Amino acid sequence: QYPAEGISDGQQGVILDVSNNVIFFSTDSGKISSMSPAGTNWITKIGGNGNWGGISYGNGRVYGTPYSNTSGVYAVDAQSGAVKWFYPSVAGSDNVPTIGPDGTIYMLNGGKSLVALDDLGSSYTVKWSKAISGGGYEGAGAVPFWRDPSDNAVYLWVNVEGSAAGDTNLTILRDDGTQATVMATASV
Repeated sequence: QYPAEGISDGQQGVILDVSNNVIFFSTDSGKISSMSPAGTNWITKIGGNGNWGGISYGNGRVYGTPYSNTSGVYAVDAQSGAVKWFYPSVAGSDNVPTIGPDGTIYMLNGGKSLVALDDLGSSYTVKWSKAISGGGYEGAGAVPFWRDPSDNAVYLWVNVEGSAAGDTNLTILRDDGTQATVMATASV
């Protein structure tokens, strides 16, 4: 049983860390929180009016993307709630940051590019940025779906939604660690 403190703002993303008996969630008011059966562990305001894009969990971090004029990826320490770093993006970027099998953080930047970030602890490095065609609207972001065992390249499914019918692009990218290559694209 978890206490209800801190969840009245409206939850946007919820992640359960079963091994540590912790729930992480984001709210409409731009907060990321950590709770355990004993109560609230921490609440961190990450900016903006909402965290519409949800959250991801990995590398000892909770990654969140608030929808506001301070859009970007916030890396929040899962133990303390301290913001470790912030990668700014196009205003209104609200997709869920995705974590690849090697720990790379993928973020769709304003529906115009996909950015691959390497979490260095208290900072980040941009591994690469790749222009993506589409409607310029936000979509589901990037989803790693396969790792090539011959060379460890990661293949990503990227969805960029348009504002009108037929204005949505689905793209398959290959991440070889230093650059991305478009393998296929389709408009739907």
